[in-house]
Amino acid sequence: MTDTFHYRLALVHPRTRQVLAVDELGHLRLPTIEIPRWTRHAEQITQTIYERWSIRTIVLDTLGSAVHEIPCVVAEVRSPEQSLSLSKFAPLSRGEIPTSVLPQDEQLVLCSILEEENRSLGPFGRLGWIDDAMAWIQSSAVNRDIDFTEDWQQFNGSAHFALVRFSTMREPAYWLKAVGKPNTHEYAITTNLAAWWPDYLPTLVCCRSDWNAWVTEEFGKPLYDCFSLCNFSRAVQRLAELQQRTIGKEAELLSVGCADHRPDILQAQVDPIVERLQYAMEKQTNTSVPRLSASCLTSLGEELKRVCVDMEALRIPPTVGHDDISPGSILSNDDKCVFTDWCDVRLANPFITFQQLCLHVSRGGSDARSWCAELKEVYKRMWLRVLSESQIESALTLAPSVSILATLYGRGDLLNQDYLPTQWLESHLRSMARHLQREINTLRGWRTLCR
Repeated sequence: MTDTFHYRLALVHPRTRQVLAVDELGHLRLPTIEIPRWTRHAEQITQTIYERWSIRTIVLDTLGSAVHEIPCVVAEVRSPEQSLSLSKFAPLSRGEIPTSVLPQDEQLVLCSILEEENRSLGPFGRLGWIDDAMAWIQSSAVNRDIDFTEDWQQFNGSAHFALVRFSTMREPAYWLKAVGKPNTHEYAITTNLAAWWPDYLPTLVCCRSDWNAWVTEEFGKPLYDCFSLCNFSRAVQRLAELQQRTIGKEAELLSVGCADHRPDILQAQVDPIVERLQYAMEKQTNTSVPRLSASCLTSLGEELKRVCVDMEALRIPPTVGHDDISPGSILSNDDKCVFTDWCDVRLANPFITFQQLCLHVSRGGSDARSWCAELKEVYKRMWLRVLSESQIESALTLAPSVSILATLYGRGDLLNQDYLPTQWLESHLRSMARHLQREINTLRGWRTLCR
């Protein structure tokens, strides 16, 4: 697997609706770019186009062809007409594009985008959608006088997904996020959480269900940009506050699409998950790391079931859980933290989310690894308002193993995600199995000490 992605570019002029090709000694082709693999692709694509040709663009969609291995990005040209220098390009009208430049199957989709003939392409797979979005925000934002600048940034982009930051003449900036399948549940979850517990999410400005889109005020900076023990301590405190506010709200959380990760639900998933891990382990070809045997994985599964029973016996009330919590999904200013990116949300034991946050903190270097003990004390003090010390200590001990099980279960579809590369998924599952083995071995040692 390479560390870069290659794309062909169908740069569309919005007024003429021509596609900008390049002419190399009489041979027409689409311009191409290369971007790093592990990045936000829409952001990197638009940035690379600007750096190379001084053209501002917005990604509309990515086309795949049965006859071309390199995907084609359709991007709308957004630079002002007077500032465009198109001398390096050969503009092609709809009927002038040869199949050697754009295969027939891609041309059919591109024509649908240009002519807006196929509404199933999605609300963001059309020219001018970003102008409509800004007009919608201005008209929907109550008691706000919003003057947008031209300095907006696209981070994610396709016909059904969008993540855009809009700068304004006066603070704050605004963020638009929209989701398509399989993440449409994030719209209901986010908008409802923002209504029920507004102090713990960025301020919701407006939303529209036909786009599965919502707009929030910009808030502070992600903890990746202000990585400190002080900020993480504040985040842990705020996390516990939010979780405790959701106690007794099981029905509401499940009704808006939160996954059910209560211990008894997770316990019922152990056998099929172990079976899938065994299959992934059989596919291992690398001999530098020994395979985990089927009997070893079966034993781990039995221990996992016991862990779930023990966690259930603690009688800790389930709360909202954030399965994608990280320094990037926690925003901080000088006063408080809020939480964002609520796609992977569950009803679960609260200590699972805390465990996953500690994992991210520990990856921040040698200093950060020493923070986890202090963060546990902060979190523990918050939960002593509700739980006994023995409940908390037991939950902290059991949480690492349950957290891995919860990640493997996901929304019930992680083990059958056809859109993930098979090789990557198998390797990921083997890595998770080994991580689980280490945690279970640690837990077995703890059980021996407690006898």
